[in-house]
Amino acid sequence: MKKILLSFGLCLAVTAGYAQILEDLSTYSSYIVKNGERIYFEDSIHYKCPPIFDKMRLIDVNFDGTKDLVIPREECAFAYVVTPSPYIYVATKSGKLIYSEELSGLGGEVYIDPVSKRIFAYDRYSAAGWYWSIYKVVPKKGLVLLDEFMDAGFLHDDDPEPIVKELKYKEMELPKTAILLNSNE
Repeated sequence: MKKILLSFGLCLAVTAGYAQILEDLSTYSSYIVKNGERIYFEDSIHYKCPPIFDKMRLIDVNFDGTKDLVIPREECAFAYVVTPSPYIYVATKSGKLIYSEELSGLGGEVYIDPVSKRIFAYDRYSAAGWYWSIYKVVPKKGLVLLDEFMDAGFLHDDDPEPIVKELKYKEMELPKTAILLNSNE
């Protein structure tokens, strides 16, 4: 369970008195800001987010013909800034399940396409920008990034992040056979 914080000074100045809920990601401590100084307090407000999806699935994530185990995380997608991928355990031919840090580390909405044997991750980099990463699975090597680009629907001329400026903008249409891993479908 994570703690949240309320920044009362910022709320009064920016939102005319409406409480703005923020999160201290570095310490998970609650505080208020008074005269530009953080004041931590014990009586914090807590929130618990349900997982994005709540059913375990058996599905071939790495396209090796063996069904892998996909388990939802109990992490919060607070304000939908990051949607974590599920925990993914890859099945071996002998039937053992091995945790895949690489596949579990994909953020955003993760799609697999068994026809093209590609993995598509649709992730957020800031308040209003989304980007696509397209991977292929190479046996005994893992994921190989094939392409990465900004969603053309979120074109910004004055983007402050240099790493994002290097990405090209283009339209993306998922294959009709793509399956969303972060869902109960």
